[in-house]
Amino acid sequence: SGMGGMGGGAKRPAPEEYRLALSLEDLFAGCRKKLKVTRRVHATAKTPEDAQAEAQRANGAVAMREIEEVIEVDVKPGWKAGTKLTFAAKGSEQPGQPGKSADLVVVIDEKPHAVFKRDGDDLMYGCAITLRQALCGFKLTFRGVDGEDVVAQPATGEVTSP
Repeated sequence: SGMGGMGGGAKRPAPEEYRLALSLEDLFAGCRKKLKVTRRVHATAKTPEDAQAEAQRANGAVAMREIEEVIEVDVKPGWKAGTKLTFAAKGSEQPGQPGKSADLVVVIDEKPHAVFKRDGDDLMYGCAITLRQALCGFKLTFRGVDGEDVVAQPATGEVTSP
């Protein structure tokens, strides 16, 4: 009489995380990025039983090897930092558990931008203006992340505050 299904099979290992830093322009327009990932897999064993037998023969050491793989990430327009994509079983195998690869989680990071700061769904553009411009109004033109000119102009009679 066994343990009645207790502990049945090894659990999948914890996911591995990879951070992908993207520019505001890439996040705005969307893009396709290729990531080269290095995974550790068993050198020869195909089953957990083979791995255990190998480990016993080698005083507990399990032969592992590294393989490189290219993963394509399709970035959708409007994604934000913190967006996570999971690639099932694209991470490393645990020693003694061939065929049980961890998931690979790609986390989107945002690279600092030279001109803009992101605030939720808004992009902030900072610039210095004179007291006269603050009181009398002004017109400011700058290039947006989409490459188009953006014109900022307070409503007539509106006083701009810091």
